[in-house]
Amino acid sequence: AMAKAPSPSGCDLARLQAVRSAVGSDVSIWVDAVNQLTRQSAFKWCDAFLSKGVAAIQAPVSQDDVDMMVVVNQRLPVVASEAEFRQHVFKNLLDKGAVSYLQFCLGLVGGFGAATELDRMAKEYGIRTTTMCFSTAILQSASLHFAAAHPNVAIAEFHQFHDNLTALLPPSYCKVVDGVIELGQSPGLGLAPIVPGIQHDGGNIGVYRHLH
Repeated sequence: AMAKAPSPSGCDLARLQAVRSAVGSDVSIWVDAVNQLTRQSAFKWCDAFLSKGVAAIQAPVSQDDVDMMVVVNQRLPVVASEAEFRQHVFKNLLDKGAVSYLQFCLGLVGGFGAATELDRMAKEYGIRTTTMCFSTAILQSASLHFAAAHPNVAIAEFHQFHDNLTALLPPSYCKVVDGVIELGQSPGLGLAPIVPGIQHDGGNIGVYRHLH
């Protein structure tokens, strides 16, 4: 949200510094600009981010402004495009050198098969990928498993806002230790069928209606 301002303020930089102080110097920080930077403000923000050790910027400008994304990517590595689903658009980003990390959501691009093709395509350009997740715990699990199975995936997003059905996840899926989640040895996505009653997170799942 802070990137919606025309230029960074002392408060914005203090927030970045607070994050850096909390995670230490060995942790890579990515900033999500939510497509809010303009052609006039982008360089000021990128320079400010760089001064605080930010390693990459996600969705810096409008996703349609690929030419500006190219320019930003030359200054600060760009991560895009989480809201896209068309393969030819992803290829255009790679062709033009607009991204340093190709980002996609399994739920948008067509599942494991389509995501595997995008990861393969990015690898041919020497670009690593990152999986984005904005839906339920089912998609979160799929995203984590995809990342674990594909060495070209640099980072898998672990979303703590869109957390519907989190009660279905094994406890280990909800614990991040040194940037890593233990997926375990359970088959499939590792999710057990829903059993009505109190869940391990304290939530209660009840039966709405029996179907006969």
